[in-house]
Amino acid sequence: MEIERCARRSPDRYGGGVRTRAAAAFAFTSILIVASLFLFTDKGLAAVNCGVKPDLSLNASSIHWSSYADYINRHLSIDYSVTNMTVSEATGVEIVGSTGSRSVTNLTPMPIKIGPVAGGGNFSFRIMYRIPEGITSFHNLVKANSEDGCGNIYAYPEPSPLVEPRIVATIHNTMILDGADGLHINGNYAYIASGGSNRLSIIDISNPKSPFVASSLNDPAGHRLESAWGVHVSGNYAFVVTGFSGASDRLTVVDVADPHAPIIVASIQDHDKLDGALHIEIAGNYAYITSPNQNRVTIVDISAPLDPRIVASLKDDVKLFRVDGIHVAGNYVYAVSHQLDGGSEKSYLNAIDISDPLNPKIAGSLNSEHFRGGDQMAVIGNYLYIPGNRDHTFSIVDIANPAAMSVVSHITNSDYIGQSCFVDVSGKLAYLTSASANRLTVIDVADIETPQIIGSLKDNYFLYSALYVLVSGKYAYVTSPGGTFSVIELVEHAAI
Repeated sequence: MEIERCARRSPDRYGGGVRTRAAAAFAFTSILIVASLFLFTDKGLAAVNCGVKPDLSLNASSIHWSSYADYINRHLSIDYSVTNMTVSEATGVEIVGSTGSRSVTNLTPMPIKIGPVAGGGNFSFRIMYRIPEGITSFHNLVKANSEDGCGNIYAYPEPSPLVEPRIVATIHNTMILDGADGLHINGNYAYIASGGSNRLSIIDISNPKSPFVASSLNDPAGHRLESAWGVHVSGNYAFVVTGFSGASDRLTVVDVADPHAPIIVASIQDHDKLDGALHIEIAGNYAYITSPNQNRVTIVDISAPLDPRIVASLKDDVKLFRVDGIHVAGNYVYAVSHQLDGGSEKSYLNAIDISDPLNPKIAGSLNSEHFRGGDQMAVIGNYLYIPGNRDHTFSIVDIANPAAMSVVSHITNSDYIGQSCFVDVSGKLAYLTSASANRLTVIDVADIETPQIIGSLKDNYFLYSALYVLVSGKYAYVTSPGGTFSVIELVEHAAI
């Protein structure tokens, strides 16, 4: 069975933002308000003028429908009060913008000129929002400017740093990197599984700007690396999954204690439980593998790397239909069904309980068209980040309760996200590759409800059909199936 793959072939990071959360049962006669106060920035500053950023705070004093007509038109008013918490005067205060989550839009012309606010003083103003049908709560970000006594202009919250990705090194070799896909970074080495060249290649990245091939291993007689797609390194061993060929459907173990001389030490084949083996993640003594041809997630005991054993395999022809991406976090494996064709044309994100690895169970599933074609995911805390190839979408999912996951936000952009299947998250930034746009795109996820694209790099040669991406330090490492491994420096600039 052929599977269509992705292009194969503090309050916040700004030191405090101004946010209002309005949770409302939007009825004309009864509105439930939950308003949270967030400081603009910088508490406890000395009472001086020059070079001191005024410490401003914002409070939502009233959230209401101003009239019955506003209620009918779903025009919600929020009355705010801005207070100068410093002793010295804040001059030139103005509200320059307001953005809401969940498609809530601002109806009030900007900027709102406030002018000087004396130390300890405050000023009130109103912003009206258009609330879509069915929305009962939203987050709102209010942006402002002010000046100190010397005319220095300050922004609230401080703007995100813009990220300028720059390719600083590449290795292009179709002999060993044809179909380059699976990628794992371990110490000073990048491990690449290349399904087109049937190889595991090891790249020395001790100097990211001057990488070189330390070794490249294939197995033409034994077929143990035939159609190699996924790789994960644990200890002195690289675990490679192979699929999409009659001789593959394997987990192959490679001793990489000497990265310059890797040796195959074990391999298990199972045309049922590892049929089309695609992705692998390792946690502890177990490897978790997606088998899309059989709609399975298979668990292998690797406590004895020279004798790996399949101990469980979970099959679900609906929720795991053509299962693709996988990520392990705590006691759960998150697996997404690819669903680019067939089935419901919608994709499931599944939380599989692996507290007992011998008896995995689907604890919760979330069905969304935005996940279609999703592949590599990332988990930070209570949030999972997932791209959607089919819909050119990047989504953030709340997984605090794996049995009741929910989409917090998503953004769609055909130019910068495009057919994206792979994402990695470092700090407050998400890095996505776009196979259709030949790009690496950077998204600020500091505010999970309003993610923003803040940087992108397009390269029609080195990033052609870009796939796997991993970030380590200030570098992103990307594989492209045309036989390219790219090192991209992530240079941050202050936003103007």
